[in-house]
Amino acid sequence: MTKLARFMAFALCAIFTMAQTSPPTPGAVRRNNYPRLFAQSEASEWMVVKCAIDGAPDRGNLDSTIAHLFGIEGAGYGNISDYFYDVSYGKVQLRVQTTVGWVDAPLKSAGMRALQRYQRVEQCMDAVPEADRPDVSHLYGIIGMADTFLDDGACSSSGQRTLHFWDADHTLACVWFDPASMMTDFAAQEFLHGFGLGHSYDNSTDDCGANPGEYCDQWDIMSSMSVFHFDDTNWPAVPPPPGPFVRGTWGGPGLTAPALLSLNWVPPQNIRNYRRGDGRRTYRLSALSHPVAGQPLVIRVGGDFDALYTVEYRQADGWDAGFATNTSVPARVRAAGGAVLVHQYQLENSPPDHPMSTLINNANEGAMLRWNTVRLPNATSGYYVRVLGIDTAHGFATVEIGEGEPPPLPFVQSPNGVQDHRTGATPSPLERPNQIPTSPIGPH
Repeated sequence: MTKLARFMAFALCAIFTMAQTSPPTPGAVRRNNYPRLFAQSEASEWMVVKCAIDGAPDRGNLDSTIAHLFGIEGAGYGNISDYFYDVSYGKVQLRVQTTVGWVDAPLKSAGMRALQRYQRVEQCMDAVPEADRPDVSHLYGIIGMADTFLDDGACSSSGQRTLHFWDADHTLACVWFDPASMMTDFAAQEFLHGFGLGHSYDNSTDDCGANPGEYCDQWDIMSSMSVFHFDDTNWPAVPPPPGPFVRGTWGGPGLTAPALLSLNWVPPQNIRNYRRGDGRRTYRLSALSHPVAGQPLVIRVGGDFDALYTVEYRQADGWDAGFATNTSVPARVRAAGGAVLVHQYQLENSPPDHPMSTLINNANEGAMLRWNTVRLPNATSGYYVRVLGIDTAHGFATVEIGEGEPPPLPFVQSPNGVQDHRTGATPSPLERPNQIPTSPIGPH
């Protein structure tokens, strides 16, 4: 195929897609996708089975929201397909091209609630009339959609599983959603469980809703519902489910570096490795929301016989827009417009009781700003990571990584306060080093 033919095919595909999309709400604004880094995409095909429970109540705009949030109708407005295209840098095309139902659930609310989520999906698939049963052999997963509130979430946090329906076993991922699930803050995490990701942690012993430290990485979608999301006005209001849990129409955030690495969603040419003996090195680290081909997005620190850490820069835009607007974000970070994060990254052969991703926390909820330094233990003298600068105008941060004791900061106490010993200038409050406490993983 010639370049012209490829261009024409791409243009026709784009025009066809645009013709099928429509705003999910009046006044919804189209959004730009992240630049793609992968030349070829992998399709992840899902279907929706809509399951009517307790006599088909007035569903309001639920059918439209399902079509827009999961299907091609909402592409370009920040739907689930956009989310996965962006955070995988074009590697994953999550597509929902088949929707069945509403079918009448064989059990009512009390009976369905007593089942596990995967069993509800099985029940609803078995309720599909035989003449309406689609081919599921090419699917990666199934979205079971209820029209009333039940316990919602993924069927498994370890990817696909065996589902039994239509008198046969099928290896598929599945999620169970209800009207309160219809936002990326919640739904994206459940799909990611379907891809095999577990929850994220920080290195505290805080109770954020489950085990100590679990759900406590507020910069990562895998701590969903505890995260620094943004109010996504492109989507209809989410009705509050019964109980104490409050939900809004929340979007984001993106994924952290350990999750991206474990899913192989960062091309090798966008990864840098720092190992023992590498001396002092400086890196220009692109924001995860501003990928540039061949430029570092993730730095892996350590490995081999040492603990493995990752360094990433997150900027308050795209799926991370909540980092500038969410009032739960530390004020210093909101004002800076971006932050560097460091995680301990557990590899596939790590003990099962060790989380895959653990945020190295500090006084700013783990966010590192200019001149902040973190010490990371290894088998010998330890590593350090220091933020030298954050450039939100161009979407990158400059970080220094070394071994042993970090060099002195370029500030001294003087009668006039904190000054840069090289120029005599007084740094802004955002540039002044802050005291960071010792954590269970190590001093930082």
